[in-house]
This record gives sequence, structure tokens and C-alpha cells, in this order.
Amino acid sequence: MYTILSFRNFHKKYPEKTDEQALKELGHEVSFLNKTFYHKARLFKTNEIEREIFDYFYEKLPFFIFLSLPILTLIFWMVFYSKNINYTEHLVFSYSFFTFMFICLMVFNFIDFVSSGLATFISGISFAILFPIYFYKSLRNFYQQSRWITILKFILLNPLFFLFLGICTLVMMLIGIILF
Repeated sequence: MYTILSFRNFHKKYPEKTDEQALKELGHEVSFLNKTFYHKARLFKTNEIEREIFDYFYEKLPFFIFLSLPILTLIFWMVFYSKNINYTEHLVFSYSFFTFMFICLMVFNFIDFVSSGLATFISGISFAILFPIYFYKSLRNFYQQSRWITILKFILLNPLFFLFLGICTLVMMLIGIILF
């Protein structure tokens, strides 16, 4: 992060210098990767690079979830294969669950205007308690299976969901960094 900050500050001080000249003066090798980093560093508005990156990805979260929903739906389709429910119905279930999450995230953003500490507390409680309970209840209601089978599939879906979400997050971050 220090290198990107030094690239940004150097460009602010000497905007007329080319990427190659700047890298040579900063003592870096003139390579494709360093030129890319230097070019991206020029796009930051402030020296709070971590905050700008976080804000960028937070703004892209709905797009990220929208793109990952068809693959998440595929996981539902595989786990609940025996229910004779087609892929589209699983997709509608996924959209309805994530709509609930989006509505909650919007409420958290409104609460954040009043008190960021309260919003952090409420969102922490929601991610730890509310979302899992809602997810379990919605699985039980939509798929109409017994309590124990739903609990078993809930326990199976959570690691799969977070594993997939982690992979998608890395891919989307890579794409986001390239497009930033």
C-alpha cells in the first residue's frame, strides 16, 4: 500500500512526467505491473487508499451479488435436487432472500446517518442472528421439508455459500482492481 501511496503522491507533485520517467525516478523497475500500479495510483482522490477501495467495492456490492446469484442458485438446485423444483423456482427463492438482505442493508445505511456505532451493532446482530434465522425459516417454508432435514441442509449450505462467496469476492476484486 505504501508503494501505491508514493506513486500517487509523486504523480500529484509531478503530473507532467510519464509513467516510465516516474518509475525510474522512484527507483522502481519499468515493468508492465509497475506501470499498471502507477497508472491506477493516479486515480485515487486522497491518501486514504484503503477507504477509497472499501467504498468502491461497497458501491459494487449489489452488482456483485446480482452476478453471483445464478451460481448460488445452482448450489440450491444441487442441494435440493430431490424436490422436483426447477432452476427458475430456486432462482426466485434466491432473489427473494437477497432482496430481504438488501432491504436490511438499506435500513442499516439510514441508521448509519444517525449513529454509526448503533448501525454497526445492529448489523453485527443481524448478520449473526437475524439473517441465519430468516434463511432457515425461508428454507423450511419454501422447500417444505422436515425440521431436521432443513437444519442439515442449512448446515451444509452455509459453508458452501461462504466458500463460493469468498471465491466470487476474490474474482470480483480482481476484476474491480483491473477496472478501477
